[in-house]
Amino acid sequence: MSDESYDGYRMVDVNSGQVFRVRGARVVNSNGGSPAYRIRAGGRVVDANSGELLFRIRGGGRVVDVNSGELRYRLRG
Repeated sequence: MSDESYDGYRMVDVNSGQVFRVRGARVVNSNGGSPAYRIRAGGRVVDANSGELLFRIRGGGRVVDVNSGELRYRLRG
């Protein structure tokens, strides 16, 4: 799946319910602030500022932490 295929999706924090919006390859707060994350090829989610790999997108719209494997977000179309 390419980066652009997530455009228009919501990324919902499974713990807090905080909602992010996917705009192209950018993931922004629902209030439209500066990008928090960027989605790269292969379902890699990186910090928008540092470029550090934080999460991976798995099947079913699951977004998991790269270090712990813990489910952090769900992608909703």
